[in-house]
Amino acid sequence: MGAELFQPDGQFTLETGNDFISVKDLFFLQEEVMLVLICMMFVLYVIIIIGMVIQRRFLTSYKQPLSSQEIRILLQAMFIFVYKAVITAMWRYYIPPRKVPYIIFESLSLLEAGYNPFMYFIMIRELRNCTRKFFGCKSPKVEAKSISVNTALVPVQIVKPARIAWK
Repeated sequence: MGAELFQPDGQFTLETGNDFISVKDLFFLQEEVMLVLICMMFVLYVIIIIGMVIQRRFLTSYKQPLSSQEIRILLQAMFIFVYKAVITAMWRYYIPPRKVPYIIFESLSLLEAGYNPFMYFIMIRELRNCTRKFFGCKSPKVEAKSISVNTALVPVQIVKPARIAWK
């Protein structure tokens, strides 16, 4: 394999035959590969969405483009992908010039492990209702009323307006 060397200026290099590969070159290569993978995944998500809509519209008798459950799952997957990609790219390849963005990126990267409960809370209605009930909040109730339509003809009675004397 190659020997690991430290240059007098403190630069770490990897000796591979006659060539030296510096750590900066490895980071640049890793950055390029990561950007290509992020772009490929974005294109793949767009293709998946278009494929789902086409399959639902033209290949089945069900004409609704996507159900709400499919949209929720797709949004979860896209959120997880975008969040991880942005945090990874910012944490590895961007050194902010000020302290505040650095603290924000560091906090977001630490919170990366804890976004699953928030995703469950946002996407699952029963969990939200149980949480509201636990804290004593009233959950919004939406009642569906059934309306029966009678197609039989009903005689209409014409009522004359009452005469009201205005004072």
